[in-house]
Order: sequence, then C-alpha cells, then structure tokens
Amino acid sequence: MGKTIAIANQKGGVGKSVIAVNLAEYAHGQGGRVLVVDLDPQGNTTRFFQDERARDGQGTSLLFHDGPSPALVKVRDRLWLLPADKALGDVEAQFDSDDAVVRRPRAHLARWANDFDLVVIDTVPARSRRQIGALVAADVVVTPIGLDKGSFDGLFDLMEDIDGVRKNLHSGLNHAAILVNKFRRVNAHQRRNLEDLRSAFGDRVLPTELDDRSPVGAAFDAGVTVWHRPSGDSAKKAALEFRTVLDAILQRAHA
Repeated sequence: MGKTIAIANQKGGVGKSVIAVNLAEYAHGQGGRVLVVDLDPQGNTTRFFQDERARDGQGTSLLFHDGPSPALVKVRDRLWLLPADKALGDVEAQFDSDDAVVRRPRAHLARWANDFDLVVIDTVPARSRRQIGALVAADVVVTPIGLDKGSFDGLFDLMEDIDGVRKNLHSGLNHAAILVNKFRRVNAHQRRNLEDLRSAFGDRVLPTELDDRSPVGAAFDAGVTVWHRPSGDSAKKAALEFRTVLDAILQRAHA
C-alpha cells in the first residue's frame, strides 16, 4: 500500500499546484505508480496533465458523494489523474453532515489502495469540507508557504484543522513538512520571517527553500517539470532546488 500526500495551505498563491504536479512527476520518474487527485475546482493541476477539467459532476466532486467513484484518466504508463470539475464548488452546500462528507474521499480512494505507490492530492486554498476531506484521506500533509504575514495566518489555521482531524477523524495524519516557496532572498523582511518560521517549527521546515524564479511558472504553464531541459542559470538552479526538496518530501513521507 502506497502513501497519500495532501499538498495543503489555507492561503492561495503559495504554489500548491506547482508542488503537486512536480512531486507526482518526480515520483513517477523514479519508477513509481502515481495517482494525482485534483480537489481544486479551478483545475490548474488537471490542466497541467490534460486540456480541460472533467465534465461537471463527473470529476473529483464525486469523491464527496456516496455512489460511483470518478473514472481514472490515464496520463501515461504508471501515471493517472482524477481530474477536477466545477461541481467541486457545490460540495460546501451539500445537505449531508460535515462528518459524512469529509469521510467519503478516503473511502473512495481506498479502492485503489494497492494500485499506486503514491497518491498526490492538490487541495483548495480555503478552510472547507473539500480541504478537510483531503486531510482525512491523506497519510501525510506538506504545506507550501510564502513568507508574508497572510501565509503565516493560513499555516496556523491549517494546523488547527490538522489537530482536529487527528482527534476526531484520522489519528495517523502526519504533518511532515513545511516548504518555503517563492522565497526572495534579497528581501530582509522575508529573511527575518524565515528565521521566525524555523524558530517556531524547527525541523518540520524543510532545510532547502524554493526561490522565486520565473522559469518555475513558465514550466508549469508549458505542462512540463521544472527540470525538463532547463535553459539558463536560473532554470538550472530551480531544477536543482526542486529535485532536492521533492526528494526530501518523499523521504519524510516514507519514514
């Protein structure tokens, strides 16, 4: 049975989708059987792998309902996708109890428990049933974070929810890593915030940061990994940083 990693933060713009797709591709490149689950109705992770989101009501919104599971989409050998659909936005309005709704994704994903070495879940950037459902379904949480005050607030809110999930729904959930992303080293304010973050959370913060580099976004928009034929010094540094970070995440996930 493989591991399920949720990439989660309750603030947008911290690079969750970029981390999710590159983590999936990195594990796939190491020979793993990988499933990517997109729970963000915006569907950026889905569009990395295919042109469009799933038909409304046929994608990962089904994970929050009793009944049939969404159909797996084969990206290539050993790499599969459960694509997002717009109906994910309706999950918050379901009449069922919160407890029932957030337990369902784990039950659906259990049908493929022996088929994949890694499941990567990209989450919605908000406190919601969809995010709690991802946490309940996961074994491991990885939190990308920026170094502004809003990102810190989102981190503390997420940690409250992780504690609640552990107490009431899934005691084995492991918050394995906090990943500093889009780091601007020349910014003194960010450097001070990084020191505060490491002081507060110690080894939970990964030792390597991902710098704010334009080739990262360009690669994502092109549907390729950060290390796919990097051209130029900044792209090569980004490729090295990403591989170092993703390797550390996988090691922690399987520790």
